[in-house]
Amino acid sequence: MLKNRLARLNLRKNLKYYLAGLLIVACAVTAVLVFTLGGEETAPVSGISAVSNETLKPQRVPVYLYFGNEDLTGLATEVRYIPIEEAAKSTASLATAIVNQLLLGPSDSDLKAVIPEDSALLDTVEIDGDKAIVNLNDAFVENHPGGKTLEALTIYSIVNSLTELKDIQSVVFKINGELREEYAGHFKFDNPFPRSVSLVLDGGA
Repeated sequence: MLKNRLARLNLRKNLKYYLAGLLIVACAVTAVLVFTLGGEETAPVSGISAVSNETLKPQRVPVYLYFGNEDLTGLATEVRYIPIEEAAKSTASLATAIVNQLLLGPSDSDLKAVIPEDSALLDTVEIDGDKAIVNLNDAFVENHPGGKTLEALTIYSIVNSLTELKDIQSVVFKINGELREEYAGHFKFDNPFPRSVSLVLDGGA
């Protein structure tokens, strides 16, 4: 009788060990299946989706824009960044982007816009040799408040910004596709304007 009871106890103990072993094996198999099969479902569809957002930002190149200083006595620079794909197309494309950025006005609150309100670029900036030809609308002239210093700031805001590019040495202005003899009363306007640093107050060259 005692012998039978001991046999049953041993059987139960062995059964527990057997079941525990089966449970361990089942867990191991499940883990392997999740890793090999479930991993495919949770993996990114594209390697791009696993890359940090920082690496997805488009590369940009700096351009130097000239705006009026706070009291409109000279020009100061503001650095802005243009997408590299835009900059790499051509000098004309980059020059056009620069003028359009100037038309938006400064981001720095200490700087002042010196291009008249409602001015607009009518065509892509044309490159002729080492000259950039900038074709603007009537508002560039008609909305200018006048005054020799402010006229100079307006003109050289564009000229100095564009001549930051090594391929551009001077700028020709057109209004509605035509040359204009004078700007707003103080500057002859139908000749190329070379770069000038006399108005630059922050060490620009």
